[in-house]
Amino acid sequence: LLGHYAENLLALWFRYAPHCQLLAQNLVIISPDTQQTLGELDFIVSVSGIVYHIELCCKYFSSESGLPETLVGLNHEDTFLRKQHKLTQQLALSQHPYAQNVLRQQKISTKIQQASIVRGTLFTASGSLPTLPCFTKNAWCGTLLTNWHNAPSDARWTKLTPPNYLAPARVMFTDTQSTIECATQKKSGIYAHVTPRPDGFWHETMRLMFQAA
Repeated sequence: LLGHYAENLLALWFRYAPHCQLLAQNLVIISPDTQQTLGELDFIVSVSGIVYHIELCCKYFSSESGLPETLVGLNHEDTFLRKQHKLTQQLALSQHPYAQNVLRQQKISTKIQQASIVRGTLFTASGSLPTLPCFTKNAWCGTLLTNWHNAPSDARWTKLTPPNYLAPARVMFTDTQSTIECATQKKSGIYAHVTPRPDGFWHETMRLMFQAA
């Protein structure tokens, strides 16, 4: 759900940005011999006259240390290393001979560059990431929480649903919970710490992932 929503938002931007031309979206590559689907190319887009194959992903992983081999999603079978490997495979697909044939049939240049757009947040016990080549300096990082007793007792929180992961929270007071209420429910998920502003809404100031121990 989140992935499709993010893809639709990005496609809208590609359609209307003056320096972009969306040439194809979710282009399915099928083996003509076996009729097996090899995968999809998320976007083929011309940016300032250069044609790119772009893969988009939105991921939210956590671990105490933030080391790549320990990062997992709320579904622990979803791991940072697995997604990293899959993304490399997805980017290579546009160079496959079958993909090149499909691009020619679509009258799209086969001389394309590969790029990924990775959005999301990594959560660690310290709220910061180790300095490693796989993490960009501006990577978003939140705090991993395994016990609500370690959170400020007077804070207000709102539990985010996947479509709301992509932007800072802005909610009514009725959509917030106290730390005690969160501790009572013990629901794993991503939460935004919110504070009131003069517009009458409660705005996100930081984000955490709660993983029930």
